[in-house]
Amino acid sequence: MRSHLPVGAAPDILRELESSILDRADAIAARDAASSGDEAVRRALSELGEPERVAGAYTSERHIVAPESYRAFVVTFALLVAVHLSLIGIASTMDRTLLAGPVEVSPVGTGGFADLASAAMHAVLLDLGITVLVYWSAPLVRGMARFVPASFRVDAAPRAAGSRAVLSLLVAVVLACFRDRLFVIADGEHAWPLATEWASGMMPLVISLLAGAVVTDLLYVVRGETRATVAIDAFHGAATLAAMVHLAGGEALLAVPAAATSLRDVREPVNGFLADLGTLIVCFVAMIAAVKTVRRLVRVAQI
Repeated sequence: MRSHLPVGAAPDILRELESSILDRADAIAARDAASSGDEAVRRALSELGEPERVAGAYTSERHIVAPESYRAFVVTFALLVAVHLSLIGIASTMDRTLLAGPVEVSPVGTGGFADLASAAMHAVLLDLGITVLVYWSAPLVRGMARFVPASFRVDAAPRAAGSRAVLSLLVAVVLACFRDRLFVIADGEHAWPLATEWASGMMPLVISLLAGAVVTDLLYVVRGETRATVAIDAFHGAATLAAMVHLAGGEALLAVPAAATSLRDVREPVNGFLADLGTLIVCFVAMIAAVKTVRRLVRVAQI
């Protein structure tokens, strides 16, 4: 029976069972005077049942993912797969590898459907493993999160969440439609856009992150602060952080174009300033995304 019991609690459980068996044997011997001590013990053991069944009564049912978390697990897994496949699509569209620290998303090869199916299957299996790991470790994290103040609560009021969604939408519209009119430098006769080819190539990634921000805030409006909505928000924060790390390691986002010959005397110092400004903005957004991700993960553990 010992092999079926939890290792740490086995000695105490065995002592309890021994006491229970002896009490039962004494009761059997008192009822039936003809029964010897050994016979009473054998009858007590027989009444107790199979060792595996008895041991099972002292062990709790174990799950990699708790049953009450199944719905949130499915939602989180589906979101992670959607983000992963979206990044693969963006990388394939731009025909370049997306790098974010140790994370690398490569474009789909030229093998047609076979390469596409292989990339999708790889994404699904990887994301499933990550999601299982997160939810398997959630009880431990939740235990530690009990000591964290409740200030990590998300402001999911319809007015606040709706305002955030509108702001994200406006930023997305400005970047998508008006960036070459807002970010310009003029030499008196001409106005030159400052956005580089690298920035224009990364714009679909930035717009998709802003669209994700709109969706997460609309989920708060509809469903309020639930474990699922906060988990989705945490994944969005992690995706934003990865994207900002990728942007920070790339080329300059803003620069005076070489075609602006009248500005060639100031082009180099201005480009140095614009490069530093772009890096500062990207690092600031990355810091906000990192803080948001940690806060949302702690809040998921608290709920």
